[in-house]
Amino acid sequence: LALRLALVQEMSQPGESIPMLLDDPFANYDDERLDRTMRLLAEIAKQNQILLFTCREDVVRAAENIAVPSIRLQ
Repeated sequence: LALRLALVQEMSQPGESIPMLLDDPFANYDDERLDRTMRLLAEIAKQNQILLFTCREDVVRAAENIAVPSIRLQ
């Protein structure tokens, strides 16, 4: 994840940001690490659009706990 974040920052031009697409990147994260990472992504999302796809309820709850908008597909 750190490498992806650095790559997006490096590829972005001044005044332009590259959106990030993440597909279940937290497979091996425990609850504490997931919470900290979700808070970091919320900060990064102030500059870059982030689309996070997951099938895991714990990831959705972590996002909702910090008021990150989410859309559930049924």
